[in-house]
Order: sequence, then C-alpha cells, then structure tokens
Amino acid sequence: MASILAWIVAVECHAAPPGKRNSLDFKAPVSLRALEWAEWLRDRAEVELLMNVSATPGSDEAARVDTLRPRLLNGAEAHRADAASLRASLGKLARTPPADVLLLLWIGHGVMNNRQRYLLTQDTEDLENLQSWDLDSLLQHLRSARMPPLQIGAIDSCAQVISDRPGNVQLSGTGKTSRLQHFYFSSTAAAIASLNPFEPTLASMALDVLKAIEWPPSPRPLDALLMDRVAGLASRPVRFEWTQGSGDQWSSRFGSGDDDRAMAANARRAQLSEVLFRHLWLDLASTGETPAALAKAIRGDTLEALAKKIEGNAPDAPEPDLLRDAWDRVKLVQQWAPRLATLGLSVPQWTELARHLANEDARHAPQFAELRELLLWSLDMNRDVTRNQGRAHAALLRLMLMAMNQAAEPGAPARSTDAAARLDAELKADPLMAPLLAAVQPTADLPKGSVVIYIELEHRANALEPSVQRYWLLRDSVIEPGADLELEGPMGEQLNTLINHVQRDEARPVRVELLAPFLLLCGQREWLSYSVDIGELTGNPADTGAALQRVELDAVWPICWRWKERLQGKEAKLQPALWQQRGRQAQERARASEQLHCRFDDEQRAAGEDEAHVLGLIYLPPSPSQRGRNLGKFFKHLIDGEPYMVWPGAEPDDAAAFKNTVRAWLAGQRLNKLPEALCQARSGSKLPELVLFLDEPDRNPYAQTQRLQTLGTAPT
Repeated sequence: MASILAWIVAVECHAAPPGKRNSLDFKAPVSLRALEWAEWLRDRAEVELLMNVSATPGSDEAARVDTLRPRLLNGAEAHRADAASLRASLGKLARTPPADVLLLLWIGHGVMNNRQRYLLTQDTEDLENLQSWDLDSLLQHLRSARMPPLQIGAIDSCAQVISDRPGNVQLSGTGKTSRLQHFYFSSTAAAIASLNPFEPTLASMALDVLKAIEWPPSPRPLDALLMDRVAGLASRPVRFEWTQGSGDQWSSRFGSGDDDRAMAANARRAQLSEVLFRHLWLDLASTGETPAALAKAIRGDTLEALAKKIEGNAPDAPEPDLLRDAWDRVKLVQQWAPRLATLGLSVPQWTELARHLANEDARHAPQFAELRELLLWSLDMNRDVTRNQGRAHAALLRLMLMAMNQAAEPGAPARSTDAAARLDAELKADPLMAPLLAAVQPTADLPKGSVVIYIELEHRANALEPSVQRYWLLRDSVIEPGADLELEGPMGEQLNTLINHVQRDEARPVRVELLAPFLLLCGQREWLSYSVDIGELTGNPADTGAALQRVELDAVWPICWRWKERLQGKEAKLQPALWQQRGRQAQERARASEQLHCRFDDEQRAAGEDEAHVLGLIYLPPSPSQRGRNLGKFFKHLIDGEPYMVWPGAEPDDAAAFKNTVRAWLAGQRLNKLPEALCQARSGSKLPELVLFLDEPDRNPYAQTQRLQTLGTAPT
C-alpha cells in the first residue's frame, strides 16, 4: 500500500485579547470540515497525519482536536495555526520518512494583492495587521526533493483584493524538483460556512470523492468525480496542475480557463495589456457589466458613457468614480511606461527602487510581473489614504526620477544616459508632472550603501561543523527576516547559496555579517570556503575528484564576524554596557583620525601614543575542537568591550611580517568600509588569511527588531 502524508489546516479563529473575538473570526465553525477530513484519515494505517486547526476555544470542535492529538505527528501544535506553528508543521513534513502522496487541505480567509494570493494565519490581529503565507511560495516550497512526488490539495479560501501587500511568510525553494501538483482552489468556506456550516463546500465534496475512489488517490479519478459535483457551488472551484518543465507557471488551469481566455481576448480588443485591463475591471466587476462591455467602451472611447450608465442604474454607487480614477491611472501608465523601458534598467534595479519607495512610506514593496504593474502600484500607493492625486502622482514621479538617476550613473551605457536626458526634457514639458518637479526632485536620491545580510550561526551537538540557523536583511534602516531556504552541505556551501540567493534580487552589493557563538569566532578557514570539482566542469570523468579548487568566500564577498551572545544582550555578565561605551569611543577616535592605527595585544602602548582604533591578535582564538586554545586572553578582550579586532585565519609563519602587513593595510582604510576593503585585498592576494571582527553596538540586529523570539525560525 502506498504511503500518504496528510496536512490539515483550518484558520477559524484569529489573534484576540482574552475573552474577546476577532472580527475576522468565522461566524460558523469552518473547522468542522477539516475535522471530518482528519477523523476519516485517522483510521487509515497508511496515513501519517498533521493538523493545525484554530477552532473556537471551548467548542465541540476544539474538544475534537484534543481527541486527535495522539494520532498526529504534531499533536502539541494541533490547536494552533499561526505562522510559527505552521512552519513547525512544514518542518515535520520535510523530516518525515518519504511518502508517496501528500494530501493538503487549507480552509480560511485569503487576500490578493498584485495577482499574488495570501492565506491568512491565526496571528492576524485585525484588518490593519494582516499576517499570511504566500500561497505560491508554499506550493513552490512543496516542490522539493523531501516532499512526496504526487501532491493533491484543496485550498478553500477567498481572495479579496487589497491595495497593500499583507505581512507574509515567503518560503524558500526553487520549485524545480520533479513533482506533480494537483490543487483545487475555491472560496466556499467564507461564502457558505459563515451562514451554515453544514452546506456543501469544496472541502466536504472533496472528502466525499476521496472516500469513493480507489486508494491511493490519483488525480484522474478524483477529478472525474469532483469537478461534476462542485459545478453547482456558488464559488466554482478552479483546478491547477504543475508538472516538471512548467517553470514558475502552472502547466494547466481548468475551471476558469474559459474566463481567463476571455479576459485576455477582451484586453486585446481594448488594445491594453492584460495587467491594465484587469486593473480597470476590478472596479467594475460588481456592477453587473461584463468584460466585453468594458473592452467595447475602451475601444470605442465611450468609457464615460459606460460610467454614466452605471450611475443611472445606481446613483449612489461608488463604482463610476472608481472607474474614472482607474482610467486616469491607466492613461498615465500608458504614457510613461514605454519611455521608462528605454532606460534599460534590470528587474532587480526596479525592485530595489520600489523597495526604497515603499520603506519610506511604511508600505510593503510590490511584487510585479512587468513595469506597467509597478507603475500602477506607485499611483495606487495613497489611494486608500487620500484623494490627493498630486501625492499619488508624486510617488510615480519620484520612482521615475530615481530610475533616471540610476540610468545616468557614471559608467552607465550611453543609450541609457541619453534616454534619461530625453525623459527629463519630457517631464519638464509635461503639464501634470512639471509643477511637481521642484518638490519631488530633492527626494529622488538613489538608495546608498550596501544591503546587509545578518546570518546567525549555530553549532549543534555532534555536528561536524557549524551551520546557518537563520538570517535577516537590512535595507535602508529597515530589517526584516529572510525567506526560509533549503541550505545543505558544509557551512561554506550554505553561506554561498544564501549570499547568492540574496544578491540575485538586489541591485546594490551585499555585506555579510556572521553572528557567531563564542567558540565559532575563530573563523576557521574551511567554514568560509567550498570546493569546485574541475573534472565535473570539464566533463572528463577521469578528472573527477582529482582537481579540486577552493573558493574563498571572503575573497568574493565582504564578510565580518560578530559575537552573538553579547549582541543578544541576555546576560549582563558579558558586559554589554562596557562594549557600547568602548564602541562609541572607538568610532569617535576613528572619525577624528586621518588613518586607522592598529596595536597588537602583545605590545605595550608607548608614552604619548594615541589609543589604537583596532586591536590585533597574533594567535588563533578558541575553537570547537580546541576549546582551551588562548582562551583566557581572547575572552578578556571580548569582556573589555573591544569592538574592532583582527586575527589570523591560520597560524602565521612570520609574526613580525604578519603584523607589518596588517598595520600597513589598515592605515589606509576607513572603519565603515573594512569588510569591503578586506574582500578587495583578499581577492588580489594582497593579505594573508585574516578574520575581521567588526562588532559595532549601534548596528545590532537584535536591538533593531526588539523581537528576539519572532524574527523567524531555523530553516527546515
């Protein structure tokens, strides 16, 4: 008998103060359908079962959850459906012995922003603080080698369109492992269960079909029975399939395929991109009009007549004015998108500019498939806050000016520089944009500096070497947890995978700061390198394994080390206050000095000599395999609060030569650019193996978040 792995999720109740209900809680127990699935699967020996059901406390459904706990792989978390509990269950899915089939049921609220669907989790407090999982990233994450090859699921969740992206968890994974996914999407839970939990839903009908077909379940018989049964539901389900070779897209889409084809055809009829046509349709869909009528009005230049027709039928309806506003936005996008495309910016560059704009306005950065979608987002930024069109136009103009500045930077291609100059002239002549230029121009500076990756390291018991535990990204003073990644292999390979994953989507260079426990601060060389088999590159089997080339990560990326325990500030015994004082003093001395001065700890300071900016060590600190090595003197420097130190990556043959080389190099550097300078020097073989300890107290990721326990969890 084939083995089955089943994961049942129902988000019925959401975060609320004790004794109160959240306005988002379902009025009827949608968890009822999830429990029916779990109770039927419980009795099948071939099924391993996980469940995350947030039923109403004290209800019959909550009691049924308790009854099921002994049968579950995640019994302790079965009553919770918050992000942390869901992530823990996902980790158990990955660690469970391989099964043949995955069954997934998810019932709850959902939203949509920029064509991305998000499933709300239990930790959503209210409409202003939505917390969710990105549905596409979840399904992509499930397409991994540790997940079953056949995956069948039902997602019974609405897709209410919202203007801002909700708080969300982005799961990792390339999604390119050979897996067959067969999923049904509908919103019957919200539409039906709030009124009567016993009405048929996608979940209940899918369970009926699973009981009727031969096991293990397979897509064809399931589909043959289910699609006929659900045809009468108010929210007709849509079926998606993903097979190997689909890339980031679904191989096929059923149920609403005719609707999608009709929408695309009407967009072509209106001579608009589908993105722009759907933007207009969002404000018209509830009026009883059709996409065909909208396309005809656009093509015939009778959109105003269509708006007046709707007003005649419903004088107080907001849709006519919303349609007019949307049409104004579409015309602006049509005007400027072709001109902006001539700047030649890459998708990561546009993404970085949008992220910078979003951070300063306390918004979520958009996800966009094309430039027109990004421009719509900039015009839409303030639509729910104010009807001040000038402010919305200013957001678009600022994005345009930043893009022009990016295209005209030194070293940019001549065609990009020329395109920026032409666009500048057009903006100055445009009656809408020209009056805004004087106010917006000073705010259009490009994002400066690096994107910092804070990587927390750990050394688990009995592990051969350290590994990555979790990471965060710091951009423009905003810190956020990184996406969950599947990191495998030795630490050097994990770091390389993670850094490349981040840099791929960033226009600016990244800096890496390793948050290490005490025994990992030694920075052993093998932790910062990985091997490339030249035989595999050349395709010559005879050379495989015979010619290994080491890649040193600190010669490729700017890297420095920091002391994790003191950064966390949990123990006063580690003297965090002294460290903060010494750090401020060292920074002030460095700013007042024309060059950096390094003193090694086996040297006495001469009379009248200024205090050094950087402390140098000539020995190797303790390590997991040599815990007592130079323990006392190294620990004393940490307790004394030294924020800037360097020491050798390997025992130097000539201590005097090592000191002279390090001193001479540091004298020409600035504190805030030391990791970048070290990377450049190491790539040119101008420095020996060197560990850079750059532990500044005013750049503490734990202090910046103020949420030590909620920054993310370890990769599964």
